[in-house]
Amino acid sequence: MRDRRLGIIEGKVSDRIGVGIIGCGRWGQNLIRVFNQLSEASVIICCNKSNHDRLDKLQSAYPHIETTQEVNDVLINSRVDAVAVATPDQTHFDIGRQALRAGKHVFIEKPLALSLLQAKDLIDLAESRGRILMTGHIMQYHPAIQWTRQRLAAGQANPVSILSTRVEFGIAKADADLLWSSVIHDVSMIQYILGSEPEQVYAVGASLNDDRLRDILFVNLIFPGGVVGHIYAGFAGPYRERRLILHANSEIVVFDGLTGSLKLFARRASKSGAESGIREYEKQFEAGRSIDLADMQEPLVVECRHFLECVKTNMIPLSGGENALAVMRTLGKIEKVLRKTNMLRRR
Repeated sequence: MRDRRLGIIEGKVSDRIGVGIIGCGRWGQNLIRVFNQLSEASVIICCNKSNHDRLDKLQSAYPHIETTQEVNDVLINSRVDAVAVATPDQTHFDIGRQALRAGKHVFIEKPLALSLLQAKDLIDLAESRGRILMTGHIMQYHPAIQWTRQRLAAGQANPVSILSTRVEFGIAKADADLLWSSVIHDVSMIQYILGSEPEQVYAVGASLNDDRLRDILFVNLIFPGGVVGHIYAGFAGPYRERRLILHANSEIVVFDGLTGSLKLFARRASKSGAESGIREYEKQFEAGRSIDLADMQEPLVVECRHFLECVKTNMIPLSGGENALAVMRTLGKIEKVLRKTNMLRRR
């Protein structure tokens, strides 16, 4: 395994990392909760620009944490070593750049930025300032996804296809495009499991309300060796589902993202029906058995602890620069294909 450590980074490396959180919406509050409970961190200050009532509630819940509506108050605070950004997607680049220029280590919720050029700019700035930059690709930190990747990396199964379904049923944010707010999780997860980027990309989308923002997406990704990835995502269910199915030559792995359950369907030693050419798969595979993920922790806890470890030990994050760029490259390719198919559809 290659050494993931960076060169020596100047800065404070103490028992507790001072954390400032910018953006206190639904996900920002999750970050506050998790960083606050980790012994490696001390949440110093939280910033929410537009909702003062939300800050009042946070201060009641966490009286030891300062609150502000000014981003700069977080950046100039000498007790803050690292900043976590959970603001609207279109603000990630500017806030991330400000925080890096202020000498802070930076954790940015997905997406890192909204263009490959912006992402590279942040990565180059982090490297030049000797700071840790990490993206919130949370599914890479899920124990079930870790287990699946390790199984393939160890050569215990040869993947044939991987299907990821991410369907919601509710009201999406007015400015949320399905590709950047949802499918980014599936791309990150699939590329992490397979350890490569797709060689070919096909995609088509549809919108129920606004042609500028997609509500339904079908994405096909062809990986090295002919492995097929397929993503089905939608904001209009009419149900809620998060599921990943990996077909390999000797087994089928099924992960339910809503329950956290992981099942393995192993091919029997005697492939009944295979010799005669009859596809009796129910006889070829054993009934799915549940995989016990020992000491399973909340993925966000694993992710935040990993960020703190990287800050303390100068280690390149799992979802650091190279990883983030790989995801951004694929999203850019999907975006390009979708623009083309949308133009053809309108002719």
